[in-house]
Amino acid sequence: MSLPFRANALDITHILSADSLNQLVCRAAKVSGSSIRLLSADGQTIAASTEQFFDEEETIGLSYKGLYFASLEGANGNELGQALDWLSEDITSRVTAWHDVDTMAQHIAENYEELNCVFDIIHNLPSLTRFDSVGNGASVLQSTAGLFGAHRAYMILQEEEDDESVVFLSWGGGDVERRTLRLDEWEGTPWAFCFETGNAINAASEQDLPEGVSLDADGLELPLLGVRLEADGKPIGAVCFSGKKVTDFFSSTEAKLIKTIAAHTASQLSNYRLFQDVRQMFLNALSALSNAIESRDEYTQGHIERVTEYSIEIAREMNFDPERIEMLKIAAMMHDLGKIGIPDDVLLKEGRLTDDEFEIMSTHTLIGPKILSGIKQLEPLIPWIQGHHERQDGTGYPLGLKEDEIPLEAQIVSVADSFDAMTSDRPYRNALSPEVATERLLEGIGTQFNGELVHAFLKTPRYQEFCE
Repeated sequence: MSLPFRANALDITHILSADSLNQLVCRAAKVSGSSIRLLSADGQTIAASTEQFFDEEETIGLSYKGLYFASLEGANGNELGQALDWLSEDITSRVTAWHDVDTMAQHIAENYEELNCVFDIIHNLPSLTRFDSVGNGASVLQSTAGLFGAHRAYMILQEEEDDESVVFLSWGGGDVERRTLRLDEWEGTPWAFCFETGNAINAASEQDLPEGVSLDADGLELPLLGVRLEADGKPIGAVCFSGKKVTDFFSSTEAKLIKTIAAHTASQLSNYRLFQDVRQMFLNALSALSNAIESRDEYTQGHIERVTEYSIEIAREMNFDPERIEMLKIAAMMHDLGKIGIPDDVLLKEGRLTDDEFEIMSTHTLIGPKILSGIKQLEPLIPWIQGHHERQDGTGYPLGLKEDEIPLEAQIVSVADSFDAMTSDRPYRNALSPEVATERLLEGIGTQFNGELVHAFLKTPRYQEFCE
């Protein structure tokens, strides 16, 4: 009689072919002079040395790690016991080897998929070089939530200048919503728990939630996964994912992936904040330099600031991205840097310049770029600064460029610089009215100015406010 079928049995025919099993059984039967057959877990014959039915003298059950998968039956032969033992050991060792290899292959596949997923996620995360830390956080939240099939996602970010509140970001399938959250409003929330304790939450039911944490805020639902964002051992925020589109839990693999993303994001945000500090120091230094330039001439007080603001607003009308606007801002702040090398008797002359004096004054478009040429990070701005006195018809200076040969950023500064110069007092004339200055801009389209930029300037809030 064969051993009884067990529900948790392995199917040996998925591991070893019927032909190979039959060869093993026949070889053992021939050596031992016995009749041997191999039966599956449910009693069906898989291989047999003879088609003749016989009553078995001996039966051996085969199993691996508690999983029964077959039985051997034998009759006759003096070496039957040894044959069955040998056959049992051989088949079991083959199943064991297959199972171990299969298990290893599954682990390798899982690890590969996990690593591949980490790579894809980090590769597809937005570059955190935007000049908006909250915007960076929102981009990360939006790009990762869908990857895990979460219904909603949340992030809090601590603002360095405010210890009493945090920025709260929430995503529910559309745009990321942002609001400020006071510390007394977030008690009992998952993000508060993660931020304050540093512990993660992975809850498939309410019993899994830490004591004191509830689902009463902002559409929270189970399952829930939350981790802290920290850099250099200091918390800077927390991220939570709520609800699941496919399963009712977040797997351990997903939990590890989200922790990896959180660590990467926190590191990037921390580096961004350091970058912002250095950048602000740099901008402060540029501002001080600009003020030093303006301090030489009382008639140009505030000129650089106004040209910078005009330029930024034109760029916004032209839909420049934030990074490009930031670089344009620096170029506008530095557009008159070269005047630091112009002699006082020319720079401060009360009256119109002679041709020779104008020639000297025009060299400021070369002196400024020369000063900046040693600063690698600012080298891309040199053509913008150098070209702000070029004209569309090619009669400008210092290179006589025309139309598209002139960098667009230089053309923007040209419009902003010219309008402010016309509407400011000079030693040789009074300021022109906004109406006259506007008329001059329009008249200069095609010869001095880019028409698209002039019309963009006329739409800016700062221009319209100036004209009121």
